[in-house]
Amino acid sequence: MMKKLIAAILLIAVLALTSCAGKGTVAMEYDGVTVTENMYLYWMSHYKAIFMENFADVVDSDEFWDSTVSDGMTAEEYFTEITVENVKKNIAAVWLFDYMGLSFTSEMKKDIKDGIEDLKSTLADGDDKKFAEMLAEYGIDEDTLYDVYVMDAKISYTYEYLYGSGGVISIPDSDKLEFTKDNYVRIQHIYVNNNFKYVTVENELGTLTHDPETGEAYTAELTETEKAEKNATIAAIDKAIADGDSFESVWEKYSEDKYYENGYYLKEDTAFVAEVVDAAFELDIGETVRLETKYGVHYIKRYEIDGTPWSDKASKDFFSDFDSALADYVFTVMISEAAEKVKVKDDVIDKYKLRDVTPNYYT
Repeated sequence: MMKKLIAAILLIAVLALTSCAGKGTVAMEYDGVTVTENMYLYWMSHYKAIFMENFADVVDSDEFWDSTVSDGMTAEEYFTEITVENVKKNIAAVWLFDYMGLSFTSEMKKDIKDGIEDLKSTLADGDDKKFAEMLAEYGIDEDTLYDVYVMDAKISYTYEYLYGSGGVISIPDSDKLEFTKDNYVRIQHIYVNNNFKYVTVENELGTLTHDPETGEAYTAELTETEKAEKNATIAAIDKAIADGDSFESVWEKYSEDKYYENGYYLKEDTAFVAEVVDAAFELDIGETVRLETKYGVHYIKRYEIDGTPWSDKASKDFFSDFDSALADYVFTVMISEAAEKVKVKDDVIDKYKLRDVTPNYYT
């Protein structure tokens, strides 16, 4: 699952930095689209920065890169494999642009040149030598950077042409449902907070429910009477469930959380109680579990996903990024067949290690 998440982040973040030009020995190629040694070194530095920005556990040290992270693989091996897989997909996406006969216009070329000049001005005060020295850290020069951005623009154009607003491909509901089942779980949530209560605070700013500096809700301890009442409710829920009452009737009678009658649609990165999200993905359809967290006591049940919840007004809070995430997924699937045909020159790419490259946060 982590590898799937990383691949998605790379696709979204860099939606495909690729090249069929550049200096150096060929590192990968497919049907006329070529990635050179220099380009591969550049992408390693770019992806390394993405890994370090998005995953707190990724630390640029020999100890981390030598550590075992998945299926007996070291971090060096694991993240290198992710890098190679994504470059292969990028090559396939460049190939798709050419295969469909799409045009790269003079206006697009001008935008790229202007963008590089802006970058040079921002990062190097417009100094050609200083800019060249900076790019050299990532294995490229200005001409190769231009080639990278040309390919980046081609792939972005291909993506928008196919799946953007007014795109030529309409994704059917059956594929949307399959994507939803693969990436979401649907649960209902019986909840009793027996740990604290939310309060308002009066100060010079007025009546506040959240700390204006931290954004956290103001809370206070429960009184002994309040805590006893909460615990009595929890005991009643436990008994009702043990006696065979339906989860739905118990939710209706006792739950403090009744925000979503149709339940929660959770992804692994949903901003919700982390223990609840983790537990939800471990449940089978129809299973329930009881959890205690710092927020109180939670009972969750997992349900089948059906219908078209992404278009249901009652569930819209869970699908705000659904269309873009779906398009990313479908686009990746579309180019995967061609990506598997990309020839990788192992003797070239094996010369470079992620631990040795400078993370590129700038270009």
